[in-house]
Amino acid sequence: MEVIKSNKGGSKLCYQGYMYTKHTTRKTVQWWKCVKRSSTACKGSITTSLQNENPTPGQPHNHDPSDISIKYTKSRYAMKEQAALTRDKPSQIFAQVVSTCEDDVQAMMPREENCKRTMRNQRPTPPVPQSFVDVTLPAEFTITTNHQQFLLYDNGQNAENRMLVFCSPDSLRRLAEAHTLFMGGTFSVAPHPFKQ
Repeated sequence: MEVIKSNKGGSKLCYQGYMYTKHTTRKTVQWWKCVKRSSTACKGSITTSLQNENPTPGQPHNHDPSDISIKYTKSRYAMKEQAALTRDKPSQIFAQVVSTCEDDVQAMMPREENCKRTMRNQRPTPPVPQSFVDVTLPAEFTITTNHQQFLLYDNGQNAENRMLVFCSPDSLRRLAEAHTLFMGGTFSVAPHPFKQ
């Protein structure tokens, strides 16, 4: 028996090839229902202690157990967790996790682009500052994913006209070597108090 995280951050109980989500909790017992109760009208259930021990099966399932489905769920959660805790590229995380999966689990995986979108959504977004004094850049936002310096210039939080310039060394070198420059911008999407 094992408890893993669900897609929505809750708990899923895995037992003998079946997965359950928590239905209700009483004084000493937790009731769990089969995750396929909506898709296949399965009435399978199980009870455990509050410490997720002493499993007691309740109603029978209307489908076969599947260890592959459990491994798939664990793999998807591993991707999301790694995306939330690291700055690794989603493509790297996807390749790393999928390379450790069995063929049957790989066959269940959605398209790579869908998985990468889900992973990007796990990344915390800092709040939009109300003034330039509130702008504090965490170290992870001052470097590229290749660990190159990205914050090129910052005249300081107390500057009358705060200016932040972002550019990687490689991009700056290409800019210096260019004979013609084309400029443009997406001015309307810059959040207050910034201008682009």
